[in-house]
Amino acid sequence: MKPIRHHPVPIRTLLATLAASLLVFNASAQIVVKVDSTRTWLGFNNVTETNGFASYVFGSAWGLADLRAQFIPANSPTGWPLNTVGVLRPNTNTFDNTDMNVPPFWNYPDGTPNKLIEANWYVDVFTNFAGQTVTFEGTVISNTIPLATGELPTVSPPTWHVVAFIKEFTPTYGFIGITTVELTGPGPFSVTRPIGPNSACQYGFYTFGPNTAPNSPEAMTGLGVVVEDSDPAILTEPAPVTITSGGTVNLGVQAVGATPLSYQWKRFGTNLVDGGNISGATTTDLVIANAQPSDSGPYLVTVTDDAGSVDSQVVQVNVLDILIVDEPDDQRVEQGSTVVFSVEATSSSPLTYQWKFVSGGTTNNLADGANVSGAHTDTLTLSNVQVADSGTYLVTISTGSGSTDSDARLLVKTYEEYSNFLENPGFDNDPDGLDESPWVRFEVTDPSFGAFQDAQDTYFGGGNVNVHAGTYVSFTTFGAEWSGIYQDVPASPGQIFTADMWFYNPSTDAIPGPEFSAQNESFLEVQFRAGGTVLQQYVTPFMDHTMPKDVWINLQATNAGTFGTMPPTSNAKYLVAPPGTTTVRFQVTLHNIANSIGNGSLYYDSARLMLKIPVDLQVTQTGNNVELSWKSQGATSYQVQYKDNLNDPDWIDLEVVPGTGQVVTRSYPLTPNQRLYRVLTL
Repeated sequence: MKPIRHHPVPIRTLLATLAASLLVFNASAQIVVKVDSTRTWLGFNNVTETNGFASYVFGSAWGLADLRAQFIPANSPTGWPLNTVGVLRPNTNTFDNTDMNVPPFWNYPDGTPNKLIEANWYVDVFTNFAGQTVTFEGTVISNTIPLATGELPTVSPPTWHVVAFIKEFTPTYGFIGITTVELTGPGPFSVTRPIGPNSACQYGFYTFGPNTAPNSPEAMTGLGVVVEDSDPAILTEPAPVTITSGGTVNLGVQAVGATPLSYQWKRFGTNLVDGGNISGATTTDLVIANAQPSDSGPYLVTVTDDAGSVDSQVVQVNVLDILIVDEPDDQRVEQGSTVVFSVEATSSSPLTYQWKFVSGGTTNNLADGANVSGAHTDTLTLSNVQVADSGTYLVTISTGSGSTDSDARLLVKTYEEYSNFLENPGFDNDPDGLDESPWVRFEVTDPSFGAFQDAQDTYFGGGNVNVHAGTYVSFTTFGAEWSGIYQDVPASPGQIFTADMWFYNPSTDAIPGPEFSAQNESFLEVQFRAGGTVLQQYVTPFMDHTMPKDVWINLQATNAGTFGTMPPTSNAKYLVAPPGTTTVRFQVTLHNIANSIGNGSLYYDSARLMLKIPVDLQVTQTGNNVELSWKSQGATSYQVQYKDNLNDPDWIDLEVVPGTGQVVTRSYPLTPNQRLYRVLTL
């Protein structure tokens, strides 16, 4: 929105000087505008001391409700006209007689105003009327506002100037001048002003005077003007489009009229017809499929009814001579990794590339340096990435016809965090529970049936909430046949996971049982998915009213179910993503079989979906010791075992080694005979 700027001299003095010095050029055309509610009307207040614009205080955009400006709907069965009357009343929004400062800002304790307000209700056309003579005309139905007779309105008794205006500005909204007409009573009004060749223009109404107390006699007064909506009228204009070749252009318009409307889209002023890659040429929505650079150009739509025609604004469609064949992929890596982003694009002209890093709302161009290479190529390489390198990596691809962007998200996790593929696993990211992403609740959205809580919260039946770890936990109350919470994460075929979670059944809000004749089951489930298709599912043992109460219990998903496209397997600690897997869903599920809704809650915390990477064991001899080395994962433990003979029935545990996310090395004395070692991921 373009602001209205104040005029720095008293209004009447300004008008007197304008009359003698207005124009030294000839306008090329005449434009007549009316009180048309299909246009966008804005609000702006200029505030001065009681001596007027000689002591300007501030100006600010103002909501129309606070401005006390409104259109009265026509409620026409055909949708046109939109409104019948426009009303502007004296300001009450700023009235404040409780200010004990001396002097008070808005009003004295007895209500006497200490400021004057120019309340503008207007349409901003920017430079669309530049170089033309503009006339703003209409009809006043009534004006009951007490009118000022002098140069300045008075505060006691309160009076106002009520004005129709046309204002002129530079393209950057430096004030040039204003032409006005005072609105004193019922009857027509007209105000005309030539607008300079490069000037912006606003037209509308303002009241200039004091604020007044709500419900005072003056607050009930107002200016009423006849609304003359355009027929036909465009309510929503088409918007410019820039896309790459092969994409789809969608242009739309919304219009109203007194009689049925017809539409004709045009490019370079020539009517378009359906055929080839064009459809909707005579409808509200134009579609250009598989758009090519030759489809670029200026587009508009002509809307017609029995009363006449109106053209939309001209919008530019720019189809770039760039086709992105392959976008860069989002990546999740552990600290210290090397990350490669690549994009594949084609064009009939040479392409240039600029990779950028976007974080915290700031975008910075990347340049080749210590850990960055390929910043100006189609492949960006980042080495030794750290958590602070998390963010969006965007590449701007440019050619002679313009440029387009493609981006991917990088999430760098610490060694300890990387193994757990879940985000916000302990529900501590958003303590208010207003944004639980990436967790998604299903069936139940009422926060009383599921939310994040801390130890200051209480169970429905009393007692403070017990938190397993961190500050917050989550809960779900039986609220539908199926209810709960889940999180989807990317996964690939062959990846190996373990899944577990901690659960709590409070005795004061226990899972319902025979006392309610209730039947239910709750469980943690892990679903390997291909899009929306479940390929394989694993669940924990079911939890019901027999579950122990007031104690945290850890359950692991090991039981392969029959739900999904893959055949069930035997129980497995390690969950292997089957062929076709694109995502894995980690879900807490509450199933009401009978009479459980609203009667009990399940609390849960510390979710883990742990990626397990097979150990690549390296063995070396150093002096009289044998050294075992392997790349470890954070938050993961490893069991070292040995055998002295391959035919021995059992492996012997040697020690448990905690993972660090880096290479770990363990040293053991050489033995006189052969010894076999292995390392298991726990």
